[in-house]
Amino acid sequence: MTRAAVVLALAMGAAGPVHAASQAAPYAVMPFKNIGGGEELAWLSLGMAETMVSDLKKEKFAVVERDQVGAALAELKLQQSVNVDASTAAKVGKIVGARTVVIGGYQTAGQQLRITARFVDVQTGVVRQTAKATGKVGAVFALQDRIVSQLTGRKVQVRRHRATPKRAKKGASAAPKKVAVSAETMKPMLDAYRLYSESLGQSDPMARRVALLQSLQADPGFAYALDELDALELRLAAYKKQALREVLARIDAAIAIYRDATRPDEDRAKAAMDAMRDLQVNRQYTALLEVCQEIVELQLPPYYTMNISEYALHACFTAHQQLVHTDEAMRVGEQFLKTYPGSQLHQSVTLGVEQLIKQQRERKKLYAAYDEELAELEERAAGFRARDERRPNPERLAGQLVQVESQRCSLLARHYHVEEAERHCKEFIDAHAGEERADPWVYQARVQLFFLYRNLGRFDDARRIGADLIVHHGDKGADVADTARWFPR
Repeated sequence: MTRAAVVLALAMGAAGPVHAASQAAPYAVMPFKNIGGGEELAWLSLGMAETMVSDLKKEKFAVVERDQVGAALAELKLQQSVNVDASTAAKVGKIVGARTVVIGGYQTAGQQLRITARFVDVQTGVVRQTAKATGKVGAVFALQDRIVSQLTGRKVQVRRHRATPKRAKKGASAAPKKVAVSAETMKPMLDAYRLYSESLGQSDPMARRVALLQSLQADPGFAYALDELDALELRLAAYKKQALREVLARIDAAIAIYRDATRPDEDRAKAAMDAMRDLQVNRQYTALLEVCQEIVELQLPPYYTMNISEYALHACFTAHQQLVHTDEAMRVGEQFLKTYPGSQLHQSVTLGVEQLIKQQRERKKLYAAYDEELAELEERAAGFRARDERRPNPERLAGQLVQVESQRCSLLARHYHVEEAERHCKEFIDAHAGEERADPWVYQARVQLFFLYRNLGRFDDARRIGADLIVHHGDKGADVADTARWFPR
C-alpha cells in the first residue's frame, strides 16, 4: 500500500481496506502541536501536517488546503493552543467542510522524539483512533510511519524522493526512487525537511520559493519540496500572466484614447504617456517601439512640463537598445541629440550612444583577433596529433579533439563570426549529443549559442536553445535558460 493510502486509512480510523467511495470525503490535517514548546524542532508543526496533506492529494483524495485550516484556526483563535481536544477539532472540521480531522502533537526529551496522533469524526466529535511512537529525532520519518502503521495495521512505504522531469536529463526516470536509510543519507533529508517546513510558514511567495530552493540544495530529490515548488511556480506564473493581461488591457485603453482625435488634447497626451510608461515598465519593447513611433508622428501637446514627442523619441531609442537593434538605436539616438539638445534626457541618451559605440569597437577588435586565437587552437590540435603518433592512444586523442572542436565553437561565437558559429556549433552538437564523455563540451556549445543569440537580439532563438539546455543538461542547463526571463518582449 502507498503511504498516501495508509494515511487515508489512518484518517478514517479504519482497520480494513479503503473503499473508493470514501475518497470523496474531505479530510483536514491540523498543524501538529509542539507540546514541549522547544524552539529547536518547532518547524515540525507544519511539516508533519503538510506531508500528510501532500500524500493524500497525490492519491487524488479530497483534502482541505493548509490555508483554509489556518483560517479556521484563526477564526477560533487557536494558533497558540497546545491542547486541542476532539470537540474543538470537530468545530474546525465543520468550518472547513471536512468529515475527518487529524490532530496530533510531539515533544522531545534529549535526542528522543515522541509523536502522538488522534483522528476525530467531525459529525460526532468522537476520536476514532489514537497512536504514539517514540524514537531518535533523526528517525522522524520512521516515527511518522509507525504512527500510521499502529493505527491501520498496514505497512507504510515512505515516498521522499523523486526525479524532476523539467530539470532532469533527458531519459531520467520520474518515478520515486528508494534511498537506503543511513546516518549519511538522513542528515540531508532532515535538513531538507526542516527548510521545507520553514517555507510553509512564509507568507511572501518569493521568500517561500527561496526557502524551498534551499531545501532542495540540502537534498535535491526531496519530494515534498519539489512538489511544493512546482505548485508555487505554477501559481506565480498564473499571477504574472493575469497581471500582464490587466496591464495590456490598460495599455489598449490608453492607446485608444490617444488615437481618438475627438478627445481633449490633455487626455490624449496623458494616455500617450501612460501607454509608454506601462510598456517600458513591463519590458514590452516590441510593442513600445510601435507605439512610440506612432506618438512621435502625432505631435501631441505637452503633458504638464513633458514634451510628448521628446519622451516618445527617447522611448524609441530605449526600445531599440533593449531589442539590440544597434544601427537603429544609433540613428534614433543621434536624431534625439540633434532635436532636443536641452532635454533632461540628453545625458542618458549620450551615455547610451557612447556605450553602443564602445560595444561596436570591442566587437571589431574581437573579430580581428579571431585569426590569431584560431592559429593557437590549430597548433594545440596539431600537438595532440603529434603526441598520439609517438604514443598512440586513440581514445585519448578522440577526447582531446572533441575538446578542441568545442573550443572552436566557443571561439567563433565569442568573436561574433555568427554564420560560422551557428554552423560549427550545431554540427558539433549533432555529432556528439548523447556521448557521456562529450557532454560537458556539448553543454558549452549550447551555452555559447544561447548567449550569442541573446547578444544579437535573437531572443526566440536563444529561448529555443534554453529549452534544449533544460532537457539535456538538467539543473546547470536550467540555470542558464532561466536568464531568458529577463529578455525583452
